[in-house]
Amino acid sequence: MKGTGRADSVFTLSGKRSLLPLVLLAIGLVLITLQFVSNVGGYVKALLVPVEYPLTYEFPTYDSLLKRCVSGDLVGYKVLANSPDLNQAVDELERINPSRLATPRDRLAFWINAYNLLVLKNIADHYPMKSVRDVDHFMSLRKFVIGGVPYSVEDIQRREIMPMLKRTDSMAIFLMCGGAMGYPPLIDHAISAARLDDDMKFAVYDFVNNPKNVSFDIDTGTFLISRFFNWYQDLLVKDFDNPFEFANAHLAPFKRVPVADKRILKVFMPQFNWWLNDIELKGMDEPREDGGADIENLILEQSSE
Repeated sequence: MKGTGRADSVFTLSGKRSLLPLVLLAIGLVLITLQFVSNVGGYVKALLVPVEYPLTYEFPTYDSLLKRCVSGDLVGYKVLANSPDLNQAVDELERINPSRLATPRDRLAFWINAYNLLVLKNIADHYPMKSVRDVDHFMSLRKFVIGGVPYSVEDIQRREIMPMLKRTDSMAIFLMCGGAMGYPPLIDHAISAARLDDDMKFAVYDFVNNPKNVSFDIDTGTFLISRFFNWYQDLLVKDFDNPFEFANAHLAPFKRVPVADKRILKVFMPQFNWWLNDIELKGMDEPREDGGADIENLILEQSSE
């Protein structure tokens, strides 16, 4: 009898295990269905919208919106959420296909503007909120139409922007704002090919020289940099051995650290500030908890003494 009970137990456990892939498949199908249903309007619109293929595009409505809503490193989301220009700027994207813009830099500027605009739209539609992490799948689920093609914010970054940054203009990653205080700030005008170099230099300098992103503790000999540098280090180490050297090279001269010194501890900051970059949350200097890694796992180099 005992043997039979054990066999039944093993059979039951085996049966549950065999059902697990089916359960996971069912959950996946439900999520895919929900995503399709929630975006069905966008898919239909993508089929019907008349598409234009301009040689130049300047984002006039979006540019005007930024000048009204961006103040320093923060965004006035109350104003943004109530502005009809936000929806107009998004609507204008629907018919503009950037594939025939005059130069690769024109196309890069277009996609960075589209990315930042749709991050703002996602936030405005869920406002008030305190963090982009308060919205599930903030970057990946919702589809927008750009030039007759459905894109999520994540699609824009992964399919359009990142391949270009891997080839050239890698520092343009600092022009992309993900909506959290820990990301590079949103610039107060639309990006253009003509101003791309100046905007990249300003954005890198502004981010690196903010002590919330890069700092040196002279008492402990610890050089700390934001986790942002870790996430995008593949882009940043083309001319440097590691992201710490990149950050140090872009510090103001009087702030630079002897990073070649083996006694200097080089550490990625253990937390990322996920608070929304909202003027209403100004002063939220402490990073929002995000279940970050233990600091010991974020040390790049340690004294070998």
